[in-house]
Amino acid sequence: MEYFANALKYDPFSFEDAMSLGQVSHLLSRLADAVRAYLHACDLEPNSFESHLNLGVCYHQQGSLEQAEIYYKKAIDIQPDNAFAWSNLGAVYDMQGKFYEAIKCYKSSLELDSNQPMVLVNLGTTYLKQERLDIAQATFRVALELDPYLAVAHERVAYCMFRRNEYEQSQTQYERALGFNEKLASAHAGLGVTLMAQYLNEKENIGLRKRAVECWHRSLEIDPAQPRIRKLIDKYRLRSMNPEEILLGQQE
Repeated sequence: MEYFANALKYDPFSFEDAMSLGQVSHLLSRLADAVRAYLHACDLEPNSFESHLNLGVCYHQQGSLEQAEIYYKKAIDIQPDNAFAWSNLGAVYDMQGKFYEAIKCYKSSLELDSNQPMVLVNLGTTYLKQERLDIAQATFRVALELDPYLAVAHERVAYCMFRRNEYEQSQTQYERALGFNEKLASAHAGLGVTLMAQYLNEKENIGLRKRAVECWHRSLEIDPAQPRIRKLIDKYRLRSMNPEEILLGQQE
């Protein structure tokens, strides 16, 4: 990194050194430095697709969505047949709540390269946010045709089934997702919710409740930043009295 920074001091008009500095900074997760380097590269070569795309990615990772949108669009203007740029722009639109714009971008990306299971998952997830369960599930199924082992696609299909109250099918699908990726926190959480829904219909089956709570614990072990799951555990976990509580109960 220092080498390319020094090289730019000697030749501030070197596009190659600016790009290299940006790439190294990006790899080191020094996003602010990467942004400065890529901005300089964009100034030096206004028609460089790579510098505009990389700059968009940096802004995207920083959470600067409006800036990311600007530079993804500029990259697409330079190279409109790049599927990756279209899908990234779609992701930014989705994060901004611009769902129709996101769908249009994802579809543009898939028209350029239909073999993108994760883009199909993203498209289906956007449909879910619009409460369009049928088309969302169909989209996830297409993703699974391309990659039958894609755990997140199985997890999203399971969620669609849960929303239709198809609890046993949903449970099976969540378990399938975890079979492919046991570290998928959302699948553990979803399986827990599905098991708890079954328990609420069969309250004599305390095993369902215990297993649901354990699934939520597993999910939080993988991703602790889930306040909703923490609340569900507090609500539904089985509490056992300690010896002092038992003695107090006998005295009453």
